[in-house]
Amino acid sequence: VEDGKVETFDFTFTPDALTALTAGSVAAALISAEATHDVDTAMTLFAPDAVVTIATGEVFNTPDAIRAWQQELADGNFHIEAVGRYVEGNTVHWTGDISLDLFRQMGIPSLGGVWTVTVGAGLVTSFDFAWTPEAGQMLQQAFSAAAAPEATASA
Repeated sequence: VEDGKVETFDFTFTPDALTALTAGSVAAALISAEATHDVDTAMTLFAPDAVVTIATGEVFNTPDAIRAWQQELADGNFHIEAVGRYVEGNTVHWTGDISLDLFRQMGIPSLGGVWTVTVGAGLVTSFDFAWTPEAGQMLQQAFSAAAAPEATASA
């Protein structure tokens, strides 16, 4: 301070705060890229050795597999309404509703999901997605209803 005015101001995040800030920023950028169907930007956010596990049990653990999954989301007009996002260290958790052409074709406007994303060195290292119990039940009912006419026709 000189002559009653601030001349310089130095600020540094603690290492823990910087880790949490980075993780939250990466997760926000991924949510945005997926919501806008920007596969190229989404791919810049995944580490080369990232592992993605989705609710079906499928695991994508190569850049090509993750890109194909991201492209499938984009082609299906994926949309997310993320809520309840919180950061614990380098891990970001959130819930939300997603919509996808496949679900809309089954008469389901949106389904609830739960995400856990871990970030290391500014990139997603692990991505885990699960359905909420209610969403899993809705999907099971929709698939059962879709299979029922086929079972009757083949009997």
